[in-house]
Amino acid sequence: MPSLTGTPADGTSFSVVSLAEVPDIIPTLAEWLYHQWGHLQPDDSVSRRVQALQERLDVGRIPFTLAAVRGHTPLGCASVVEHDIPGRPDLSPCVASVFVHPSYRKQGVGSALMERVTTQAFRLGYERLYLFTWDQERLYRSLGWETMETAPYRGDRIVIMRRFRT
Repeated sequence: MPSLTGTPADGTSFSVVSLAEVPDIIPTLAEWLYHQWGHLQPDDSVSRRVQALQERLDVGRIPFTLAAVRGHTPLGCASVVEHDIPGRPDLSPCVASVFVHPSYRKQGVGSALMERVTTQAFRLGYERLYLFTWDQERLYRSLGWETMETAPYRGDRIVIMRRFRT
């Protein structure tokens, strides 16, 4: 899979690549993901996250993960998995674990990751994708996602969204 290159306003470029191209960043990404969402699953750990990422190297099937990198520096990642929406196994496949390190936010990294993971999933023949978010509905809407519904989750509200292949 060829990399997608982006250049934010500061002029520095980054690439979105298959995680298989940069497996050495898996421990860093696993740590970031665990610290962001590990509290949601009592059996979660950094090592479990490492194992999950190692199972997502093949972009020719779901699950897969893409990474945004600047040289050898990880900026963020995004995955496509079979199921990710709490209580909604009927909504599949899902974009999941979209994370950009705080130092690299507001530079187009998240948008590039989202565009690339959806494009790859659609190339695999899927007609629609789903995701859920607590706080990024506006960003996802700007990228062509539509809100389906809101739902309660652990004392909070999540927004469930979908995007169709065009």
